[in-house]
Amino acid sequence: AKPELYIAHLLGHEGEGSLHDVLSQHGWVEQLWAGPMHAFSDVQLFCVNMVLTPEGDAHREDVLALLFEYLALVRAAAPREEIFRELESLQEINFAHKEDEVAPDDLAVTAATALHYYPPEEVLRGPSALDIWRPDVIEEY
Repeated sequence: AKPELYIAHLLGHEGEGSLHDVLSQHGWVEQLWAGPMHAFSDVQLFCVNMVLTPEGDAHREDVLALLFEYLALVRAAAPREEIFRELESLQEINFAHKEDEVAPDDLAVTAATALHYYPPEEVLRGPSALDIWRPDVIEEY
């Protein structure tokens, strides 16, 4: 179900009403991205990264308050299948164009690592695939 990708998609979204949108309206952020930084067998380090404007830097406490407010909204909202399906489509598009950007040595490392989690026939597709809608797993994350 890859709940970390679902949450990253919500936090990194730039549409109307998103965290990025609100921070941009204040002139406080240049870039915002989110996602898992390191993954282990039983835990992940999930990061939210921002490049603040000088004005945003002067309002760091306000930026953090908005971040935690947005996180509370995301946590309170029930997972939505249409968002999952949108993300699923985006992941499939990214996978279809992956060979255009991956260096061979990086591909070898990624494939070898994926063998720990996926059967051989899914080594290339598995890390980016979203096949199973599991709202319970997203809520638990």
